[in-house]
Amino acid sequence: MGDPVATANMREHFPEYADTPTEALDDAVAALVVTDWPEIADLDEEFDVIATPVVVDGRRAIDRQDGIVYEGLTW
Repeated sequence: MGDPVATANMREHFPEYADTPTEALDDAVAALVVTDWPEIADLDEEFDVIATPVVVDGRRAIDRQDGIVYEGLTW
């Protein structure tokens, strides 16, 4: 899941597009953050569902946390 405003349009091209960030992270191996919408920036324990949590943050939206391999881009 990316931009929550774009879900309907994205689903036309990608039927498997997730409805929520939590659903998108389920069975994921990493997360790439490319938006700073509150629905994304407020994620915390949702990253716990990733087997080895790796977060690449392109918007500096996610706070670093213990247990997550975090890489910030653009700064």
